Amino acid sequence: MLIGDKENLAADSVPHCTLRQFLNTSTGHCVNVDVPELRDHGVLRSSAAGLLVLFKKDTGAVILLNPITRQAAQLPPFTAMLEDGFLPSYVGNYMPSIVGLVDDDRTIVLRYFSRSSIGTLAFAKPGDNHWTLFSNINDRVTPSTLCAGHLYGVSYSYHTVMALETTGGGDNGMQPRLVPVADLTVPLIPMTDTVHLVDNGGELMLVHRMLRVRVHPDTKQQSEFKRNHKRSYKVYRVNMEKRKLTRARGLGGRAVFIGRYNAISVSPKVFPSLDGNTVYPSLACHERGGDEQVGAYHLRDESTESFNFDRNINFSYIGNYYKPSTVGLVDDDRTIMLRYFSSSSIGTLAFANQDDNHETLFRNINDRVTPSTLCVSRFYGVSYSYHAVMALETGAAGIINGDGGGRMRQQPRMVPVVELTVPLIPMKGSVHLVDNGGDLMLMHRLLHVRVHPDTKQQIEFRRTHKRSYKAYRVNMEKRKLTRACGLGGRAVFVGRYNAIFVSPPQVFHSVDGNTVYPGLAFHERGGDEQVGTYHLRDGSTESFNLDRNSGPTHPWSLADCLAAYASG
Repeated sequence: MLIGDKENLAADSVPHCTLRQFLNTSTGHCVNVDVPELRDHGVLRSSAAGLLVLFKKDTGAVILLNPITRQAAQLPPFTAMLEDGFLPSYVGNYMPSIVGLVDDDRTIVLRYFSRSSIGTLAFAKPGDNHWTLFSNINDRVTPSTLCAGHLYGVSYSYHTVMALETTGGGDNGMQPRLVPVADLTVPLIPMTDTVHLVDNGGELMLVHRMLRVRVHPDTKQQSEFKRNHKRSYKVYRVNMEKRKLTRARGLGGRAVFIGRYNAISVSPKVFPSLDGNTVYPSLACHERGGDEQVGAYHLRDESTESFNFDRNINFSYIGNYYKPSTVGLVDDDRTIMLRYFSSSSIGTLAFANQDDNHETLFRNINDRVTPSTLCVSRFYGVSYSYHAVMALETGAAGIINGDGGGRMRQQPRMVPVVELTVPLIPMKGSVHLVDNGGDLMLMHRLLHVRVHPDTKQQIEFRRTHKRSYKAYRVNMEKRKLTRACGLGGRAVFVGRYNAIFVSPPQVFHSVDGNTVYPGLAFHERGGDEQVGTYHLRDGSTESFNLDRNSGPTHPWSLADCLAAYASG
């Protein structure tokens, strides 16, 4: 079952969306299925076969559901598991767990973690009165996987691959037990190596993930500390007849995705964008980002492929009000550009052409292009440090693949195009670039101190400030700003990081021309200032009587909607 980013299907937050998508990894087909049980049930776990273990909080009922065939089986309540430290809030939680059918599909097995992070296996058959618990399995079956109706795990203590025997388990049978099936002959280095079991098309295989220190080929000495490690993978078949691991040179043409606790094997014949005999580390693996940049590891030639992954990216920030982002076409509409902020608030530009293998990143642009805008397929920003309007040159960005040589192009760069001649007062003024129908303009937002007309002294602190706006054309031929008395009859909505021009008479009749509308986040919208609009021709203002302490949760008018859009 596919779930949305950060979607929580916990029993505490019912009802959930009942129309769900299920992906068949064997065929690549995705189907929409209505699961009405999600109105009052949480999802404890979804198995690779599409089975759902559902939990109803108010009654404690647990059911095993096949959403495709609508077959359901009543399972025992979680009474014993609650006593063991299991929390209902774990339903749908990120804590690693596994669920599936074992013992010739007669027994449901569930692995979960309690509050003390103690791994526990729970078994039950339809008709049982309670769950049979097998606790403290962390060191005995971590990681674990289901293959051909059996649960397998790796024991780091016993250095073996273990299998779980559940025959006879249940209300009247003997307790389940772990038995060794193959010796773990691969050398494991603590803190750097991990192993991952995976059902590779019905065959149990083990993926060995290693991190080794590079040495100089001549002196055999360790290289410099930076980049002195090399990531590699090896795969083995788990031969239970000979009770040993057998080295394999590939995955039978399949691709394996590995995470910290789980792994899945798929066929490139079903997913053509994937490479066969390749290991794809998950987003949680450290090699995806940083200096390593191992997005894919090809087992046949031990080569790697980078996806230019930045681990500091928080994709939930993209489009977020607090973390502004920009996306558009540049370089004569041949290159897509995305501006985003990472979790460390480092501004980054990402570029990619249609034929590129990965994006080109241009990091740490905070001071160079804040704020920024797109105009006539070019990216412009204001540099407060260089006191200039900057343009981004991207004609050299990306990777050339057409000549077959994979030749790298020159990195993108910021170049000054116009000197910023307007006086900027820190904490009181700001500038905003905007595309005014193909004409790049700069809006200067000022805050002046009022003085008494006679004594020229500052008046009382209350009402001591006056807000005003000025508009300038960015003249790149003369490399200077030219003062504009209006906006050509258009209106501009400015936010902290974005701005948008609209045409009032033709499109938005309720909006005034040659007028600046501050975004919802600006202080002048409320309080003592009450500047809802600023008319450039006469310097007059209009108040919307906005109380910032109890302002609208949602915009009230068309102007507010546009202001909200400019605000992010």
